[in-house]
Amino acid sequence: MAALSRAVTLYTTPFCPGCLRAKLALQRFAVPYTERDVTADWDAYADLLHLTHGQPHVPTLRMPSGELLIDPAPLVLLGKLTALSDPAHDYNG
Repeated sequence: MAALSRAVTLYTTPFCPGCLRAKLALQRFAVPYTERDVTADWDAYADLLHLTHGQPHVPTLRMPSGELLIDPAPLVLLGKLTALSDPAHDYNG
């Protein structure tokens, strides 16, 4: 099995308030992430459609474990990022 990436993939649009909140939270918790703007990158949009079964909601975060957070509530996102920022976290769940 391939090693899991330690980075979060964040699917965004430039006009999405939730996307801005997600980016700020990722930065605040020093969680590495790759941003994919689905309005500027056709491949990112196609990937988002595939991941969300045709429902292109943003922000969508693909966590290092492979878990998807689709338009997560702020407290849910903060809980997940708190776990990721814990140095003892093994990135497997």
